[in-house]
This record gives sequence, C-alpha cells and structure tokens, in this order.
Amino acid sequence: MTRLIKIACALLLCAVPAISAQQPGASDAKATPAAVVTVTDQDNGKTIQLIQGATLVVKLSSNATTGYSWSVPSNPSLLKLLKSDYSERKQPAQVAGAPGVQKFEWQAIEAGDATLQLEYRRPWEKEQPAAKTFSITVQVH
Repeated sequence: MTRLIKIACALLLCAVPAISAQQPGASDAKATPAAVVTVTDQDNGKTIQLIQGATLVVKLSSNATTGYSWSVPSNPSLLKLLKSDYSERKQPAQVAGAPGVQKFEWQAIEAGDATLQLEYRRPWEKEQPAAKTFSITVQVH
C-alpha cells in the first residue's frame, strides 16, 4: 500500500506544473496585444503601445457647429490614416450647437516610435494658434 501511495504522490507532483501552466495568469503566459486600441481626450500626453497591423482609434470631443475641427498637421509614416468622421452626441431633444465626437482611425503599418499630434482649429484661421492640441507617443512593435 505504501508503494502505491508513493507512486500516486510522484504522479501528482509531475502533474502540478503541467496543470498550473494551463491556468490563466500563469507566470509564463503571454498577454495578447489588442488589435484595436482606442484613446480619448483623457489620454493626451500618454504613450500608446501597438502591434504592427493594429488599429488606433482616436475619439476627441468636438463641436462642428462652432467651425472648429480636429486636423492632423503631419501624419507619422508608421501610421496610415484609414478614415475620419464626426458624429453628434445623442441629445434628449434637438439642441442647437450640440457637441459631438470626431473619430480618426489609423493602422500601424511599420515598427517604430512617433508622435501623433492633432490640432483643434478653424480651417480658415491658419495664422491663429490652435485652440487645443492633442498629442500621444505611439510605439509600434
């Protein structure tokens, strides 16, 4: 009987490392990077990590009725702008001058580090400084 217990203990000791390696959060488990990363006004000044091929979505508060909109003065070469659009926030009733969100989508096309900067301005006031700026550092791996 003691020989049977010794064999069972030996088998159990061999099985524990294999079982723990399969558990979520095990020390050698790798985190899967997100295919889509979304940033907002609150992420201004932060560093964002992307994998090559991932999509970066930037959603910024805007109000098109004032004439202001977000623009990209120079697009970093490691990001390809896919699209940009504007949508008004849902309001309980029709509100003149209702604020909205301007959304940009980029694809990370090559590895490297770059600064992505956007400016909130009226397009016809080219000589005036931007009313607001948004800037993030993007690291593509």
